[in-house]
Amino acid sequence: AGVDSTTSFVEAIDASLVDADTPARQTWSSALRQGLDELDTLARTRAGYAFAELPSELQDIVLDLLATGALSARAVNLASWLDELRYSALANLAVTASRS
Repeated sequence: AGVDSTTSFVEAIDASLVDADTPARQTWSSALRQGLDELDTLARTRAGYAFAELPSELQDIVLDLLATGALSARAVNLASWLDELRYSALANLAVTASRS
């Protein structure tokens, strides 16, 4: 399945997991899970709810605060994690688009 301008960020991440070779997929999957777990822990600690349970406006605020370094987590540098997540998804979009 090709990736076009209507492909969501999450779909691009999923595609990068599917298209990756096995060792890379395992590394990426592990890093993704660790970051998501840390993001969820941070949201539960700060807001009392899992990140996915927060209203989208609050999710955006949390992600913006993480990206700017105004909010941080203990186990994972979530600002770097978000950058890597964006980079990987965008790289996959570019590779997939070039195959079309």
